[in-house]
Amino acid sequence: MVERKLIVYFDDAEERARDFATAIGYDVAPLNLAPNGWHLCLNESDLTLRHPDKQSMRLSLDDIRRRSLSGRRSPLSRACGVRDGMTVLDAFAGWGTDGLTLATLGCRVTCCELQPLVFAMLYDRIKRSEICSLNGIRVDVGELLADRMHCWDVVYLDPMFPLHPKTALPSYPMQVLADIADQSDTREIAEWSFECANQRVVIKNRIKDPPLIRSPDWQIRARSVRFDVYRAN
Repeated sequence: MVERKLIVYFDDAEERARDFATAIGYDVAPLNLAPNGWHLCLNESDLTLRHPDKQSMRLSLDDIRRRSLSGRRSPLSRACGVRDGMTVLDAFAGWGTDGLTLATLGCRVTCCELQPLVFAMLYDRIKRSEICSLNGIRVDVGELLADRMHCWDVVYLDPMFPLHPKTALPSYPMQVLADIADQSDTREIAEWSFECANQRVVIKNRIKDPPLIRSPDWQIRARSVRFDVYRAN
């Protein structure tokens, strides 16, 4: 299938937009040519996702700084067994919040995201973070894991949770992500992860939902989510 042209639209920052688009292999076009749907817009201050009928969205780094204050005591850190230099694949990176948090704690993190709009926002967030141990790649995670040429200490999966009728709506960035993100066979990806994990596979889940795959070796619980932890093969 031929991929639709990927474009960063600019308002008043054409040179900056061209530099950014070139770095990720996208094209540029003036904002007045933007489609009637979600699109990327870069101006002199930041990169945003825009939609003619919905609220625009940008990604701050404030939540990363706030999460990092918990250090290695946080449920995410304990589930992954964080230590300096540990390698982590964030298989469903999305906006990269968990991956960036792990990188601030000393991990070498690869954030994997295929959806082009999401990847561009993720890439911009990684660059703004200025964390040298963090890398974003735009690739199908199934193909990446099937390659068997790469291994990480931890493979971390934070799949998209289906909407739950008895819970409040997620944050606006998560609503946008659900609106545009591609759906993967998360159960199959989770099983493949064991072939590429040296130490453990960690799967984020709603606190009361059943495990995505078999029963975990142990669990780390947070307020509304839990981390199912599996020893690597």
